[in-house]
Amino acid sequence: MTVRKYVLLMVFGMCTFFGNAQKLNEMNPQIEEAINEAKAHYQLDESQVLEMIIIENRKQRNLREISSLKSENPEIYYAKLKSIRVSTEASMEKMMRPAQIEILNKKRLAIRQSHASETNKLKEQGLSFEEIQKALLRLEEK
Repeated sequence: MTVRKYVLLMVFGMCTFFGNAQKLNEMNPQIEEAINEAKAHYQLDESQVLEMIIIENRKQRNLREISSLKSENPEIYYAKLKSIRVSTEASMEKMMRPAQIEILNKKRLAIRQSHASETNKLKEQGLSFEEIQKALLRLEEK
């Protein structure tokens, strides 16, 4: 790579970085809070924070798109909510280092354990499989 190409690439990269950093200052408070929480929880570096902005914007857009389903068709709403959570975690995992993935996997394990515990409670109450599934989907909102 020639020096000229290298310099142009650096200038372009810096413009992109500072442009995305500016977006962080302009984003809605809910997204900013989620990104700050992820940054602290997973100890994200600056490039990962920029990726997280994209992931969180996508997540919030998807949540807005399904919000009307909550009252119209709760079963589909909760299923889509779970799908959004799973796809968000998958996107996050792609950008993470191994130590960060361990933290994410611990979070996933806690969710699975919570679902297992709730399933056992509901089985003891004599609920049907369909009722248990509906209750587990409602846990996605928490």
